[in-house]
Amino acid sequence: MKKLITLLIVIAAGTNLFAQDNTTNTDSKETDETMVIENETDTSYYEVGKKKVEIIERNDSTFVKVWDEDVDIDEDAFEKMLDEDGFEFEFENENPKKFRGHWAGFEFGLNNYVDKDGSLNRTPENEFMDISTNRSWNFNLNFAQFSFPVGTDYAGFVTGLGLEWSNYHFSSTNTIIKNTETQQIESVNLNRDLIMNRFQTTYLTVPLLFEVQFFNAPRKDRMYIAGGVIGGIKLGAHTKYKYSEDGNKKKQKHKDDYYLRPLRYGFTGRIGYKLIKLYANYYPVSLFIEDKGPELYPVAMGFCVTF
Repeated sequence: MKKLITLLIVIAAGTNLFAQDNTTNTDSKETDETMVIENETDTSYYEVGKKKVEIIERNDSTFVKVWDEDVDIDEDAFEKMLDEDGFEFEFENENPKKFRGHWAGFEFGLNNYVDKDGSLNRTPENEFMDISTNRSWNFNLNFAQFSFPVGTDYAGFVTGLGLEWSNYHFSSTNTIIKNTETQQIESVNLNRDLIMNRFQTTYLTVPLLFEVQFFNAPRKDRMYIAGGVIGGIKLGAHTKYKYSEDGNKKKQKHKDDYYLRPLRYGFTGRIGYKLIKLYANYYPVSLFIEDKGPELYPVAMGFCVTF
């Protein structure tokens, strides 16, 4: 066993292990004839990245303890272990208070907008904003995530960053333009044989969610429920349509800000269990700046693939 410990120490030196402390404690009592050594203990400490290693040799027994830097060690239980014979190895793989949420990943679903009464139907003056829901897709790439536990690895706050693309496919042959003279969003009939006709917005998203996870299982096997708010910063917008002319397929794309709100916020709810993960978003802030366009509030729902 001494040879095994020597080998561990040699390997540790070759992989940038740094000894923190070496202590030898000897409890002894003297008789008339000789010195009797009891409970001789030799302790060595090492660090490997964020792991700490403690090797204790007591009499003919060797004990190894490996743990994360921020994990508290139960010294009483460890001392009790030292009174036992043989070789012990314990590896603390995870911080018991480490929580990881479900924001980072890819989301895809359908989007639309509702009026102030919560209706999906357009009023006559807003009819030009009517869309085909089954072709209007919402895509979210949530590329950064930060999780903050609340005393357990089953609940905590989640934030991060993401990108949201919302495609609104108009159901008629019109598109929209920004009229700088009237400072209004207006409808324009394209009078073409349209193949595709859409309006797309792009936002940088910043969430603040509270998430609770269930079942005593690894993270991938837990059920979770999360809810909170999503802030949005406008990055861009454009209209794009494809049409057929003289037997040829053509397309046009126009970029503008379309009087979209530069900043917005929304509410989100999320639920998942193993492979089934769903999200729903609602923005109580109108898509367009007040008095610049129709009063419409974006909604979206779909599936998640979390990282």
